[in-house]
Amino acid sequence: MKIGITVTKLTLSGGMERYSLDLIAALNFEGVKPYVFTRQFDSQLAESCEFIPVIIPVSKLWCKLAIHIFSFKLKRLKRKMGIGLMLGCNRNASSDIAICGGTHIGYLKIFGKNQKFWDAREITLEKQLYSNAKFIIAHSLQTKKELVNYYGILSEKIRVIYPPVNHKIFKVISAQKRNEIRRANQWEENEIVMLFPSSGHNRKGLPYIVEQMKQLPTDTNIRLVVLGKEDKRINLKNITFKSFTNDIQSLYQAADFTILASEYEPFGLVGPESVLSGTPCIFSNVIGATEVLDDYVCYKFDLKQKNSLLGLLEKIDSMKIRIQEPSKHISYPVSRSEHLNAISRECGIEFLTDGSF
Repeated sequence: MKIGITVTKLTLSGGMERYSLDLIAALNFEGVKPYVFTRQFDSQLAESCEFIPVIIPVSKLWCKLAIHIFSFKLKRLKRKMGIGLMLGCNRNASSDIAICGGTHIGYLKIFGKNQKFWDAREITLEKQLYSNAKFIIAHSLQTKKELVNYYGILSEKIRVIYPPVNHKIFKVISAQKRNEIRRANQWEENEIVMLFPSSGHNRKGLPYIVEQMKQLPTDTNIRLVVLGKEDKRINLKNITFKSFTNDIQSLYQAADFTILASEYEPFGLVGPESVLSGTPCIFSNVIGATEVLDDYVCYKFDLKQKNSLLGLLEKIDSMKIRIQEPSKHISYPVSRSEHLNAISRECGIEFLTDGSF
């Protein structure tokens, strides 16, 4: 039978886009070339993985209704094309296995937002996805709790399977190579570099980190490197901005810490990526990835406690380590093939090399 994957956009970015690429790579390894149902995709991706793109066009004029139009068209295409197994990486009513990296209700509750008209429409489609799917893959225990508590999903229908990481890219490098990368980025040897690897600056807690750093001595050797567009309102000399790069792994490898202060982060793949690259994390304790990283490689702070992060920054010199055996500090097997095997095992599906199951 034919295997399909649904995702809003298939591009080389984060979140479900990257996860979808990992699924494709894992299926390719098993000899399966999946159909990918998406609104748009980067044609260059065809050079690195094999899939059959099925574009579901949605006019920009219908932006508020886009996910609903996509879901409606997907239902007809699935039946017409004879897709036997659909893996859903976005909200739709036709997936056999729903991949859940977070919930809309969970997001609204954390940020204290009222449910408006379009929120209700989105949540209705979410509920259809979870109701129609045979199984739900939750990317963290935190996400599973949201599904049970906010959507009334039976626990037995949910499988917690943490997302994979490409450990061939995110890996420990030699001290010499690491120093070369630091010099290329003009990072001083005596600087402690914290990497903030996200474009969603407010959502990932950059304002909180900045406020905590303002309380450090003016001669601090801590430098915060923020990926993404520069915010000219931030004018601390020890905070610099850097454009996004496809070579994110080199920044992980060269930094001393990776930092996020998210209020809502159902998993946070940057955690395992950073640790696999040899670099420990400084994370708010609500980030889902803290479930799988031990205390040796992940320092946690509490956003609800005043100056909780500042307390860590003040003793950061004693926290500096290079992680030599990352897999010992991550509680699950991170490879893409292991992830696919877990889906197969937990959902009773056997992916075969002829593209059937």
